[in-house]
Amino acid sequence: MALLQPLFHSGKIWRGKAVQPRTHGVMSSGIEAMDQLLLGGWPRGHVSELLHQGQGIGELRLLLPILARLSEQATANAQWLVFVAPPFIPYAPALQSAGIDISRILWLQPEQPKQGLWATEQCLKSGSCVGVLSWLESSIYPKFKLKGPDIRRLQLAADQGQSFSWLIRPERYRTEASPATCRLVLSATSAQQMLSVECLKRRGAWPLSAVRITLPGEPLHDYVDETEIAPQLVRGPWQQSGLCLE
Repeated sequence: MALLQPLFHSGKIWRGKAVQPRTHGVMSSGIEAMDQLLLGGWPRGHVSELLHQGQGIGELRLLLPILARLSEQATANAQWLVFVAPPFIPYAPALQSAGIDISRILWLQPEQPKQGLWATEQCLKSGSCVGVLSWLESSIYPKFKLKGPDIRRLQLAADQGQSFSWLIRPERYRTEASPATCRLVLSATSAQQMLSVECLKRRGAWPLSAVRITLPGEPLHDYVDETEIAPQLVRGPWQQSGLCLE
């Protein structure tokens, strides 16, 4: 049994009746209830799926605390936080208000979904990106669907680069098998500051029924409509801030 202790500690194997939070290989979500659900925090070097019932319900706000911590790491080590194919323009004031250095955000908007998949994989395994958020099945690519081998490739890439990976996907894929380490279903609630989070899969424990999570900070938009931000783009501050718009 003593030989198994390092494996128990790393989370590579677990006891079905003895679920314990991990301290290695995870980073706190910055939200106590989420840390309890995730058994310590978001898993480093693994893919986490956020299956949403509608874009902009709070999926980015849920990640703001850990993105702020990763932003500090990115700034200190000349690394990047990468957004691949977001369906709308991320709302920069919300990111800055959360303590995220938007000059360390690399925004990729590939023309084809397969290019987005390739870019996500390369960023994850490069070692130069602390975290990668990908919207490969959004309204931008309405006919594209990730397959099991695709997610497995991203899982291997995240492990190689020891990067955090989040796939933001439609909720309709909840019934399909996935090699992702963590799978959460996000649903809006009647309260603006709350988000319902159902755990379909988590490392080191059984799934968990939906719990309500209080989102951090003030109610802010996850995204902004492109028509609203267009005048600012003409003046150029977004380019100066380091966001890639092409």
